[in-house]
Amino acid sequence: MPAAELSLGVTLAVLGAAFLHAIWNALVKSGGGEPLLDMAMICWWSSVVALFFLPFVATPDRAAWPFMAVSAAIHFAYYVTLAGAYRHADLSFAYPLMRGIAPMIVATLGVVFLGERPGPAMMAGIALISVGIVAIAWTSAGRHSGTAIAWALANAAIIAAYTLV
Repeated sequence: MPAAELSLGVTLAVLGAAFLHAIWNALVKSGGGEPLLDMAMICWWSSVVALFFLPFVATPDRAAWPFMAVSAAIHFAYYVTLAGAYRHADLSFAYPLMRGIAPMIVATLGVVFLGERPGPAMMAGIALISVGIVAIAWTSAGRHSGTAIAWALANAAIIAAYTLV
């Protein structure tokens, strides 16, 4: 099947989302406070803003509610592990490690449990991107404790989980 081309609008939306994601992570890390409290405030205010949109969206189908509950639990774990990683490590170490390992976990789980068979080009792309991101993080690995690495790897596993759900 030929690959579909992304429109300029979709490409800009994806790049904008990536930019905003990096910005809020940098703000949480550089805020000077407790990362978990900072993320709780982000969640709180996001929820307040979301309330204004409720009148304009349909109620989710009953079958979606269990998935939403699992997703909420996974995201709670994501925020806890992200706060732990930022409490113990620099952003320049934790962020690339968390984001670099997650695609490898997802690809591996897809092959093992879902029977997916990615082609050589896809596997090479995943490997190159992941190894490159991990290499960026590893240049400063000696300055970070095992605790920092454990929090970052736990967060990578959570990212993989919410990707699959």
